[in-house]
Amino acid sequence: VAAFLLIKNWNQINLETYSDFPKEAYLCKVDGDCVKMTLLNRCGCTGGGKDTVANNEYYENYIKGQLSDIYCPAVMSNHWTCKASPKCVNNNCRLVK
Repeated sequence: VAAFLLIKNWNQINLETYSDFPKEAYLCKVDGDCVKMTLLNRCGCTGGGKDTVANNEYYENYIKGQLSDIYCPAVMSNHWTCKASPKCVNNNCRLVK
């Protein structure tokens, strides 16, 4: 029997790669400017998926409003992004192992 979790995820935007965000989505000055999030249209790490990163302002103003409920399998992913931390590297938000 497969178990499923109801999690928050996003629709209508594909964030398979970092380049799907506009440049200003990654701008930062300190680590606290960056936020780790589930890839849009995908299950997050607790649903067998992976994560991405953007700056907090972009997340709050453009991404957060696109949340919707989806069902994902209750299986933890081994993808490297699941263990990574959001960091400001050379004034750009990135996930760092």
